[in-house]
Amino acid sequence: MAESLVMVEVRDRIGFVTLNDPGRRNALGPDLLASLGAAWAQIEQDRSVRAVVLRATGSDFCAGGDIATFDLGVGGGREYVYETIGAFRRIEHCRKPVVASVRGRALGGGFELAMACDLVVASADARFALPELSVGAVPAFALVRLGEIVGRSRAKQIAWSGRRVDAVEAQGLGLVCTVVDDSLDDSALDDATEQQARQLVELPRIAAETVKAAFNREIADRALFESTTTAAMLWGTEGIAEGRRAFYEKRPPRFPDE
Repeated sequence: MAESLVMVEVRDRIGFVTLNDPGRRNALGPDLLASLGAAWAQIEQDRSVRAVVLRATGSDFCAGGDIATFDLGVGGGREYVYETIGAFRRIEHCRKPVVASVRGRALGGGFELAMACDLVVASADARFALPELSVGAVPAFALVRLGEIVGRSRAKQIAWSGRRVDAVEAQGLGLVCTVVDDSLDDSALDDATEQQARQLVELPRIAAETVKAAFNREIADRALFESTTTAAMLWGTEGIAEGRRAFYEKRPPRFPDE
């Protein structure tokens, strides 16, 4: 029997949700998103779980969205974007505190997935980037969330440039709370993340949930709806078609003057 694309384990009041598609660098394809939704529903319903760790197998946290979805057209693209944003919002709306454990690359939707969590613990080799514009797309979730974390100017620069932000810079920007050097100990990142989750587990449940709800009170539903709709509409443009061709042909894109 094949392993699930997302694995769930509950241990000592901590729920461990693990992305498990390392061959595709845990890319957010429709099947993985569906598995993540099912896993999250299981975790939310388990009253014994007081905090959640979101992690991944393999050398990368998450390579982002599935570029194959660019073939879906506007209708299919809209559905895919809403499913992806729905996964991020489910984490934000979860009453339990969520800690992301990020190793290697967190690109595009993978960066946004980490951003949706309450705290991020990253290995020293972690890299964060929003490469969507290089393939003619936009990072819908980051358009609303990233500026709240790092400020509008830095958020624009990160989105426009697509450059990779290393773990130390990400910590300085407020994206990451802890950086772990796991070069000599492969388990160091897991241990540090679990330790962070363990601190959250020991907090009084209602008080911890209240703090999360209070800090997330600025969630801009209308702004997120508008950015999601705009992102989905790009699935029908020649720019995204050229971005997909260039990606597979491993060449710089030649975007049309749309």
